[in-house]
Amino acid sequence: MSMEEPCVAAKAGHSWRNVFWEDFTSPGCLEKSFRHPMGKGKWKWDAASNKEIHWEPACAQIVNEAHCHGGKVLRVCVFSDWFHRIDRLATKQQFGYGYYEARCRFKGAEGMHSAFWLLPEGMWDKPVPPGEIQGGVEIDVVEHRGKDGNRADVSRQGNTAVHWGGYGAHHRSVAYKQMNLPDAPSAWAKFGLLHEPGGMKWYWNGREVNSCHVWSPMPNSIYFSTEVNESGGWAGQDLSSYGPLENPTGYIEVDYCGFWELASSSELSAPVPYRDPAMSSKVEQAESGSHSETLSHTFTVRQMLRFEDLEALRGVGDGEQSWFVPFPAGRVIREPRRAQTLLSVETKHIASLITEWSGTQFAHEDYTLEVQEVCANGLRLRYAKRAHSSPHVLDINVIVHDSGAAEEEATQLRAQVRELEQRSRETESRMQERIDQLESRLATELSQLKELVQNSMSGSQMVHEHDGSGSQDLPSTFAAKIGNLRDNVRASPVRPEP
Repeated sequence: MSMEEPCVAAKAGHSWRNVFWEDFTSPGCLEKSFRHPMGKGKWKWDAASNKEIHWEPACAQIVNEAHCHGGKVLRVCVFSDWFHRIDRLATKQQFGYGYYEARCRFKGAEGMHSAFWLLPEGMWDKPVPPGEIQGGVEIDVVEHRGKDGNRADVSRQGNTAVHWGGYGAHHRSVAYKQMNLPDAPSAWAKFGLLHEPGGMKWYWNGREVNSCHVWSPMPNSIYFSTEVNESGGWAGQDLSSYGPLENPTGYIEVDYCGFWELASSSELSAPVPYRDPAMSSKVEQAESGSHSETLSHTFTVRQMLRFEDLEALRGVGDGEQSWFVPFPAGRVIREPRRAQTLLSVETKHIASLITEWSGTQFAHEDYTLEVQEVCANGLRLRYAKRAHSSPHVLDINVIVHDSGAAEEEATQLRAQVRELEQRSRETESRMQERIDQLESRLATELSQLKELVQNSMSGSQMVHEHDGSGSQDLPSTFAAKIGNLRDNVRASPVRPEP
């Protein structure tokens, strides 16, 4: 399998971790990863076409497509024999908060629609306010029709939506939006949904096209489906036939589908420790692998805080509480007013979300948490709730940076650097002075040697003139001086002084 990267980049400080991937190239992949939740059998009867509509698992099949992953794609179609045949195909595995994506294309026909959507095992059929929907939601990532209820051509469009509260009297929905597809319906496009605590965002070919402030902790299966509506309904009139299984009139085809979660969604995020610019030498050493260390003036404070006692305030309105969270043993802030904090929060269903260094407040739709005060030996946290928020537990992770200690350490390092630079300059000056002295001494010795050679040559010539012999050795005094000169030079090597 050749896995694609998701179209949407992970938020800063995080990365995507693939949890599920299917490109329909492995033998038996449908049986292994998918199910047919509606089974096989009659659903209803359509009066206009005088056809019964049946759920049929055979509508989901792997077909050849040369220009896709491995030359195979999933096709979920509607076809007709003596009945209209439709299907819903769902993943056996369910997924929570994260990013869902599928590469799809459509072939639409009047009276039917197809979709890529998400659904839990069941939705609660009772009224609930928007926001966090404990009872589960249906999320339509992209839904496609050939005709609308007025029989107008909408084949080049698709829609998004979120539904909750069941499908009866308590049904609610938001984010319904009909918009143009990225290209023709027969062209491949990537459709994605980012589901996080606090809301959802839809992405078509990597571009955000819709969003809402509704979310649900209930896990969802990924669905691909085709359905035939009652005649005169949402997708227009039913046709008398949707063609055979081998050449259906309408379908959704899927090149691949996948689910990614943030790499830190199952554990608290591990923010990069604050690094003072003056500590660049230490940072470079750590990054080069010579050694790795967390700066001594940065540490983590972790605390689990329960807010169940705020339940009594729900009927009154917004409320707030404060807590004092002590630092780990042995940690004391030198200058509390100059300390910096980095706050991250996690609940049972909320992955870690992080504020910037410059801020100390964590704002959520149901509550606000802030570092109210940094003391010498701990933090004072303030929690303010909204009237509609429910009791919950927050896992707090605060990175504390002692700015005073950092600046003091930086000052010390700068002083050490200046001292080393001064010593280096002084050593260089002494070495140059010593080299100059040796060069001067060497020049003097060479001059003396030259003079000695000239004198010796003159003496040798005089001896030759007196006895007629030119083969006598140099005078012993000359050889002795040469030896002394050699010993002096060897005893004076050029080397730096300490």
